[in-house]
This record gives sequence, structure tokens and C-alpha cells, in this order.
Amino acid sequence: MSVCLYVCLSVCLSVSTECDSCVHLLVDDIELLEHNITTMIQSLENINVGVLAMRRLQRINATVIELRPSVDLLTVSPTDPTQLDPLKRELASIQRLSDDVSIRVRRDLVTYLFTD
Repeated sequence: MSVCLYVCLSVCLSVSTECDSCVHLLVDDIELLEHNITTMIQSLENINVGVLAMRRLQRINATVIELRPSVDLLTVSPTDPTQLDPLKRELASIQRLSDDVSIRVRRDLVTYLFTD
């Protein structure tokens, strides 16, 4: 292509009647370049998406590997209710706090409504 460009330029400078064919050749080359560049840009975008997806999969895989021992401990004896006792106690504590807040809100609301 570069040889064609130099030949066309030298022909155009020396003989003006040949310029039309040179211009057409140059336009054809430019259109081919545009097509090639567009194709390469699309390929690079696809590669970028692939790399990002691969990184995300690697992070997910690392998380799975990290959590696997904990999950295995839970599945060793799924019928053992003592494994859930700490969670049950925490849940009961949260429920008591929620009940206390509800009682206070109702009491304060009644006080607010009937004080005026």
C-alpha cells in the first residue's frame, strides 16, 4: 500500500490525467484501512469484556474457595441443632430489642396524642 501511495503521488505530480485513477486507488486503500481499524477496535472491545469477565470469575472462585470450609462445617451434621444455638440467641436478642422499641414508640405516640 505504501508503494502504491508513493507511485500515485509521483504520477499525480507529473501527469495530471492519471490523478483520477490514483485518487480512486487511494480512496480504496483508505476504505480498506477504515474497515481493518474498525474490525480491530471491535476485537479489542471483545477482548476487554472477556478480560473483565475472567477477573470477575476469578474473584467469585476465590470467594468460593475461601467460604468452602465454613460451608463444609455446616453440612457435616445438618441435623445438629446446637450449631444454630448462637444464631437463635442473637435472633432472640434482636427480637427483644425490637419489642422494646415498639412498646416505647406506642407509649410515646399515645402520650403525644393525648397530651395536648
